[in-house]
Amino acid sequence: MDVRNGCPMRTVEGCRFGNGAILLQNDETGIEFRDTLNKKAVTNIGCDHKECYASVVSGQSNPRPNDEHRSPEVILEQARDFFKDFYENVQLDGIVDYESRMQQVNSAVQTSGTYQLTYEEMKYGARVAWRNSARCIARMFWPKLEVFDYRHVTTTEEMADALIRHVEFGLNNGNIRVGITVFPQRMPEIGRASCRERV
Repeated sequence: MDVRNGCPMRTVEGCRFGNGAILLQNDETGIEFRDTLNKKAVTNIGCDHKECYASVVSGQSNPRPNDEHRSPEVILEQARDFFKDFYENVQLDGIVDYESRMQQVNSAVQTSGTYQLTYEEMKYGARVAWRNSARCIARMFWPKLEVFDYRHVTTTEEMADALIRHVEFGLNNGNIRVGITVFPQRMPEIGRASCRERV
């Protein structure tokens, strides 16, 4: 295995699935997961079954503007992609099946224009987003990312308390830990300003 760019991930030989997923294994932890992101690539960056160049920064970035509103059709298309990945990679007792969850999401999007992730869905999404971030050299620790759910906060005081807890967790007396704290989404179009906008 070529450990270029500090990436400890490698493909497990001969493990390409019919849906285009590739089985990856973390050499440090032995954890395996199926990656389906490869079939969504827009351009070929030169990776092959032995070497990954995904962390090479091309200088091109196309983030979605904060004020861009997505149509319900786009939201549902992206939700289908996310939940397919989630249900392929996460096995938990007591979670609803894919079809039932998509019915819940479809109903919520038609009613309110958005939907809420469960904690497990949010944790998976945050970890995968970090894993797929090409510009972060520490992303090899993505399975250890702690996700703190503060979507319930409504005041700046609650947000400040959550941020202090986040910093204390991360610093850990000098033994750095990785974490992300998630606050309520902005929803000004329905008259609810987030606590971030009241600071």
